[in-house]
Amino acid sequence: MKIGVVTLWNGNDNYGMILQCWALQKYLERLGHHPFVIKYDAKGNLLKRFLKELLFILKVPFDEKQRECYRQRRYNEEKNKLRDFDSFRKKYLRFSNLTYYYVEKLKIFPPNADCYISGSDQIWRGSLRYKNIKGYFLDFGPDSVRRISYAPSFGMSKYYEGENNLLANALKKYDAISCREYDGIAICKDVGFDAIKVEDPTLLLEKKEYEELCSPISKRDYIFIYSLNITEPSQIFWDELKQIGNNYDFIVTPASGYNPSREIFGDNICYYYATPQEWLSLVRGADMVVTSSFHGVVFSIIFNVRFSYVPLSGEIATANNRVTDLLHNLQMDFAIVDSGKDYSKLLGMDYQWERVNKMKGQLIKQSCDYLDRALSEG
Repeated sequence: MKIGVVTLWNGNDNYGMILQCWALQKYLERLGHHPFVIKYDAKGNLLKRFLKELLFILKVPFDEKQRECYRQRRYNEEKNKLRDFDSFRKKYLRFSNLTYYYVEKLKIFPPNADCYISGSDQIWRGSLRYKNIKGYFLDFGPDSVRRISYAPSFGMSKYYEGENNLLANALKKYDAISCREYDGIAICKDVGFDAIKVEDPTLLLEKKEYEELCSPISKRDYIFIYSLNITEPSQIFWDELKQIGNNYDFIVTPASGYNPSREIFGDNICYYYATPQEWLSLVRGADMVVTSSFHGVVFSIIFNVRFSYVPLSGEIATANNRVTDLLHNLQMDFAIVDSGKDYSKLLGMDYQWERVNKMKGQLIKQSCDYLDRALSEG
């Protein structure tokens, strides 16, 4: 079938976003289908963004907070040129001919496909009171097109108050529904729909398929910090990590998620603004990965690399469930860091990868069975 996938695709520094995009496309191709990413950007068109930026620049006087925000934005734009996500997209991903900034355009000029998929990542996090969010719920195209969700995330434990009817109306269009975490399953059930728990699409591929993407890097002993949504060094118990890791170099790749990318670990640290291929290599070659990122954890597991997961805190802590669900299912709760003392224990621990890989295989089979069945019933 010709399959149009709605997912997050156009960020320039979130490695999990771009790699989950590629992984689902790769897996669907393996099944004999012809997938493409629907270029849907619900944030609005370029003209509106340009005008907003212009107004920001022209606003007088700048206070110090505004100046710092502007400097940081420009700095990150320069660093993102080094990451070069655009080259990865051009080489490895297929897209719709049109770019859609509003759900109305999707309705008027729907992508030609036999099936639409709401792909992975937190595409269902937004409130359905904003009509453009409906694009992520496949509210477009002919009724004859099959509609499937594969591993979308709500990124919350409970849906927005007073919006259950909106969610129920959005989900009734689907022929098959799955979510990435158990909270998402419960949210769907609360509005009358049974959803299947599946794994992130990055887990559908074999390690060797990612190894083929990896860029070569020099071998040395290092701890890799994938700094996503970390705003203060203390959040990853940095002082303790430095002490127990004094025999290692530290390589840090900052990225933006809920919070912007920042160099927060001092000037004597190697900050590496990697391409997606280089990022995979950094995970693969590390002695240990330290991260608060779901995909940082996922690729550590795929490459069988020691890792420590630092849970998010505050308002964004609800995003922890997708990681803790996975670690619990793989009996790897021990890798969750509650204090800086955990690092020395994890660095010397046997992660029992043979056991983990076997359990991972069972989880992946369930996910593959769901997707294969959902597509074949069309």
